[in-house]
Amino acid sequence: MVVVTKDEDFVERILRSNAGPQVVWIRIGNCTNRVLFGWLEPVMADIIQQIESGSRVIEVLPARL
Repeated sequence: MVVVTKDEDFVERILRSNAGPQVVWIRIGNCTNRVLFGWLEPVMADIIQQIESGSRVIEVLPARL
């Protein structure tokens, strides 16, 4: 199971325990679904690779310009 969230509480909970799902932590502010999906699309392959490699927390940050 993988939880995709913008909520830091999930990340803190996973880091305190050896159990639980993997977490993809989306670090973008409030936005429309269209903006969110457009932002995620270019990095989705990397996210999937990190999930498959067993990373417990995958933090996805906006690219710096």
